[in-house]
Amino acid sequence: MKELEQLRKIKSVVFSTSWKNEPFSRIIDLMLVEDESLFFVTGRGKAFYRQLKNNPVVSITGMDENYTMIRLKGEAKLVSEKQMDTYRQKIFEENPSLKSIYSPSQRDILDVFYIDSGHGDLFELNNHPPTRKQFSFGLELSAPWGYEIGKACIRCGRCVPLCCTEAISSGDPIFTIDSSLCLECGKCVEVCPVDAISLAENTTDGR
Repeated sequence: MKELEQLRKIKSVVFSTSWKNEPFSRIIDLMLVEDESLFFVTGRGKAFYRQLKNNPVVSITGMDENYTMIRLKGEAKLVSEKQMDTYRQKIFEENPSLKSIYSPSQRDILDVFYIDSGHGDLFELNNHPPTRKQFSFGLELSAPWGYEIGKACIRCGRCVPLCCTEAISSGDPIFTIDSSLCLECGKCVEVCPVDAISLAENTTDGR
């Protein structure tokens, strides 16, 4: 999948987890993409490992040299004991720099995790205006995110000139918002006289 390969190319990305209702983030290297799954490793003694075992839902964010930001949310799963050595070997072959850190006798302290389903978005910050594309893997593509205009719209047009990306267009019977252009700044919500604009259901998960 293109987005997973882009994350792998970035390689060093931000992984966010939670522990006792507190957020934690760190840079983790994505080691392998195979069968539309992302693979990474961590030592069994690390706090990151304990956080993954306690709550496997993670958020990943990365940005490449062209200011393309990719973020996704998914569940990290531990590779089965039967396959662990196979994937450790693959990861060391794909990432030779690891060999300078872990000798053959030390490598078994690293456990391999994978993410085989999730959803996210690709944010092209170098475009004018910036554009976003939603994606998913191992799951059905969810409904559009961002703000949406409901049936209460009276077509007054107050929101249109205030949108910095020109995401709002006049429609019949109501105006519409292009989610690929919406920056979710909320200006349109503040000026709507009839409270017709609200966040789409998929946006309530902390996007």
